[in-house]
Amino acid sequence: MTEEGRNVVDSLITLKEEDNKIKINQIELDNYFNNSGFIEYNKKLKKPIEDYNLREKQIVRNDMSKYKLKKYGR
Repeated sequence: MTEEGRNVVDSLITLKEEDNKIKINQIELDNYFNNSGFIEYNKKLKKPIEDYNLREKQIVRNDMSKYKLKKYGR
């Protein structure tokens, strides 16, 4: 292999190593925001306060058995 060929191969190897370093240093934003403690509210990230927290689901039981449907004759 010639000197010029070795230089090209060496430069390609260094470029590949730099790309790997950049990929390692990048933060995956999905995991970051899942563990950050922020919640998404109106398309913005905010610290959770009581107003933003989900309230427990309240079950309303309507007992309509005491009402009777009247039939009006025609």
